[in-house]
Order: sequence, then C-alpha cells, then structure tokens
Amino acid sequence: MIGRMQTAVEYVAESASPWGELKLLGGSANPALSEKISAQLRVPLTDTRLRRFADGEINVKIEDSMRGHDVFVIQPTCPPVNEHLMELFIILDALRRASAGRVTAVIPYYGYARKERKTQPPRQSRVSSTSRPTTCRLSASSRTTCGR
Repeated sequence: MIGRMQTAVEYVAESASPWGELKLLGGSANPALSEKISAQLRVPLTDTRLRRFADGEINVKIEDSMRGHDVFVIQPTCPPVNEHLMELFIILDALRRASAGRVTAVIPYYGYARKERKTQPPRQSRVSSTSRPTTCRLSASSRTTCGR
C-alpha cells in the first residue's frame, strides 16, 4: 500500500473487515487482468466510467458509493505509461474524494522503475547524482499524494 502504513489484517469475510466491504476497480490498462482477479476473488468489479475527451483528458466517474470501503485499484503502467499513470492518479484522487476507507493500488507492471538503476558509470559533471531525475521516486510520491 502506498501512503500510510497500517497493520495487515487477514481477509476472512466482508463482515470481518475493519475497512468495510471489499471493492475492486480496474483501469483501462489491462481489463482482462482485472476480470481474472475479480473472478478469482469472487468480488465483482465496481463500475468505473472512464471517458477520454478529444483533447486527451481523462474523466473518471465511479458509479458506486466508496465511503468507508476497502478499495483495490488494478492498473498496470504498461505502454503508454504516461497515460495509464495519469489515469491511476485520477482514479486515486476520485477515491480519496469519495471517502474510501482504505485504498490499495495494485500495479503489476511499475513503469519508470528502471530510472532508479545506475546504468551509466559516474562522470564528471556539474550535476550531482542527488540532483539527477529519479522518476520512479517522483511517481511513487505522486501516488501517495493522490491517496491522501
């Protein structure tokens, strides 16, 4: 879970969960994966209306009440990475505004993860290694901020 740390509680049944009923949301990156996870858990996918405007903007409307529920968002950041990442940010923000009890992002493929690796030997430059872009960390921090 990205964001605030909470103790793990074994999922026995919806009635035993301290965060309310389990809800699953799937983004547009891999709907087949979301369906398989839903079938395996025997929890239906929550109807999420994703709409793309002509200029590329994304609109998300969650059809069910999320207040107090334990929500899992399934959204890999596969190509096109930036589009799927922005969609995830918008979904997380919508869930925060809908007062979800707990939100967990399930990201099977974590885009920008390679940016944390040191692939080039250090060279003499005016830019120190601490000021080089670490896109992986930026992406994780953004997801945390969206979920607050």
